[in-house]
Amino acid sequence: MNLGQLIEACEYKSGFNDSAYRPRWINFLNEALRDFARRQPWAGLEDTVDLTTDGTKYLVLPQYVDTVVSILNMTDKIPVDRSGNYDREATYEETSGTTGRVCNYETLGDVPVLRDPTGYVWFKSSHASDIQTVYFTGLATNSGASGTALSKAYTTLSIQAAGVSPVTCTTLFASFISVAKSTDSNGDFFFYDAGDSDKHVSFISKHETDARFRRLKLFYPPNATKSIRVRFRHYAPPLRDNAQSPHPSVKPDFLINYAIARHWGEQEQLQKEQLADNNATRLLEREVNKDTNFNEPDCQIIPWRPFSEDESDDFYRSVN
Repeated sequence: MNLGQLIEACEYKSGFNDSAYRPRWINFLNEALRDFARRQPWAGLEDTVDLTTDGTKYLVLPQYVDTVVSILNMTDKIPVDRSGNYDREATYEETSGTTGRVCNYETLGDVPVLRDPTGYVWFKSSHASDIQTVYFTGLATNSGASGTALSKAYTTLSIQAAGVSPVTCTTLFASFISVAKSTDSNGDFFFYDAGDSDKHVSFISKHETDARFRRLKLFYPPNATKSIRVRFRHYAPPLRDNAQSPHPSVKPDFLINYAIARHWGEQEQLQKEQLADNNATRLLEREVNKDTNFNEPDCQIIPWRPFSEDESDDFYRSVN
């Protein structure tokens, strides 16, 4: 089922048919799609990416990474485990200044940029028709003529994009809290650091409204350039156009019931929300281990063959 058909099914089953409510159905269905990908990942959703440490204790992952499955230190040929005692290891690492092999990591959450800029940030879209507003929120540094910082304050800058033509931010940011655009766009947005040879610092997909990268903290900070292989699950791209369809492994009935549950929750119909949620959960449980349990060589359909007269008499005598 494509997005248009999923919305029609949600409207029919919920009895709530309002064209103005369409954006909410799209949000609910995309929330359901991401939840399905996390709870019942399909074959092909996992992949690997090789990254190189930049000399700091942080590792920022590409924007298409949703969840980390495992990490391998390719340089030292050892696995990188999830830290089980963050406070103790962080305290030792921070106070001792020890560097060396990367053998543990800790998830620090999402950040809007790959690295803090060293100069003014400029951006452009990959499509000439994109002229919507782009918003930057972060820590701005105001300096005097001598370069001495006078004050630091969090500020928001809104600036209009000019399609494929570069636009430079008028505020010098030391770090960012968020980088976002007002609506979906026809192209992808790329952001560059003019103070560091125009290197990429951020990215927003045309179907997303904000920049988002997962950041990890490494124990111990690498003492040299390290090659890190990350096995991850892809971020399921959202549905926006009527003709778009989710991955074939995603069950439409789950998406519909999940979206209807979110709808009833928003309407404060708690019993109906619980019922739809239960239906979605049952649909998901039916898919668990189905591929593992189905072993094609051992699951053969044996054709039915009627008994001959002799076989029938033998069978009758055996049971009597």
